[in-house]
Amino acid sequence: MITTTAKSHERVDRGLVQDGLSLASLLAGLLVFALALLANRLGVRNWLVYFLLGVLVWFAFVQSGVHATIAALMMSFAIPARSRSSDSLSLRYLHRRMHDLEQAIKVGDVRAKQHAADCLDIVLG
Repeated sequence: MITTTAKSHERVDRGLVQDGLSLASLLAGLLVFALALLANRLGVRNWLVYFLLGVLVWFAFVQSGVHATIAALMMSFAIPARSRSSDSLSLRYLHRRMHDLEQAIKVGDVRAKQHAADCLDIVLG
């Protein structure tokens, strides 16, 4: 157990939670975390939204006396892990580009062939 004294009060660090837990700050952090979960559920994919919400959750947790690692761990569950497009849409797009490439090769259109190949390169990474 580590004990530090600052001016007129004593604060004891017990790992992830410190004495003097502020429930108001903790509840504020949990509320912002709930907003992050809601944003994910609504399909928000903008990284800046999750960054700003994460900073707010982190700050509230630090102020509450809960270790910031807990805030980071919680936010990792709120950030979207999948792309917005479905696999079937991606497959249809890929099939269409393959068809365009086949047609360009048959006709001998160099520009169309290059465009289709570029699109496939972007899709396939």
